[in-house]
Amino acid sequence: MNTEDDLSPIPPTPSISNPNITFKGTLNVEILKKFKELIQNHQTDLAVIGITLLTEVIEKSKATTMLELTNELTKATKEIQEAARNDLKDFPHFFKSSISLVSACELYQRFVTRQFLEISDFSACKQKLTDRGKYIQTLSAQTKERVSDLFKPFFSRDGMKVLAVGGYSEMVIQVLSYITTHMHRSVRFTVLIPEGRPDGSGLRIAKALSQYNIPCTIITDSALAYHVAMTVDFVLSGAEGVVESGGVINKIGTYQAAIIAKEHKKPFYVATESFKFLRQYPVNQQDLLEQTENGSIFYINTPEYKPVHVFGVENQQELVQSILTDDNITISNPTSDFTPPQYITMLFTDLGILTPSGVSDELIKLYS
Repeated sequence: MNTEDDLSPIPPTPSISNPNITFKGTLNVEILKKFKELIQNHQTDLAVIGITLLTEVIEKSKATTMLELTNELTKATKEIQEAARNDLKDFPHFFKSSISLVSACELYQRFVTRQFLEISDFSACKQKLTDRGKYIQTLSAQTKERVSDLFKPFFSRDGMKVLAVGGYSEMVIQVLSYITTHMHRSVRFTVLIPEGRPDGSGLRIAKALSQYNIPCTIITDSALAYHVAMTVDFVLSGAEGVVESGGVINKIGTYQAAIIAKEHKKPFYVATESFKFLRQYPVNQQDLLEQTENGSIFYINTPEYKPVHVFGVENQQELVQSILTDDNITISNPTSDFTPPQYITMLFTDLGILTPSGVSDELIKLYS
């Protein structure tokens, strides 16, 4: 039985020495140590963490041929993804998704293959790959600023109200804080933020935005339609992954917010980096399943079938206990959904502002 603290929407930050954190792969111990350190500092994108670790694999590799190095990178990629998917549940407020990691690792390995074809000298090729990996690490902050700058014309008047959905997103925080910093004399705005069940991630993003003196209003997830119809100028979301069709995979609730926005003729904008573009083509929610040796798993971890904190309800522990012991009640908390492209107005990326139909063209360029 979970304690009351376990049901809190904002779980405590785990210690780096947490004995429950184990890694099943055979990655270099130093790399795993850095993985934990990067995760502990949860300001870093999971995709960038993946590229950082793959770069270290290249740096520390004893391989003498391109084939050996490719095999090492392939093995390391699988183990990093396994660790992110299965072994980091003690970091629930850092991320829920491994899809951005999959995308970044695919793009990086594609770059590796291309360099092998273009540079015949192994040592020179290895150095080029290392330099490229380190460049991508420094590029993340610049990418967020570039995306943020694209939003300036869309904050066109004072007193606007923005609905921020899709859970905790560093990109969304960067966009809104950037606008506040660079346009504070001409534009003031309020951000409406859903609670973000089942993990209460909306509370975290509200706290983060408050640090920039951005007025925030937390609303219940069930009040989305009410607020979109009444006061919202546009809806803003981040993305865990952008697929070939221009749709996005993101935290649960993004899909319904996009449907509501379209119904009320309000723009639905997605802010994301191009390294989250993924060569996948889901057409419905069922396609978020990834096949493994032991069956199917969700891209954004397995749904947690447990109660979550209920605001405004007394005797919470008693209520939870009665639910857990009732054979007629089950609990489903899926953590991800797929938003089809027809509900997305535009995507703001480091490649520019794209319509959903333009994503496939950019994916071809990225992988060519």
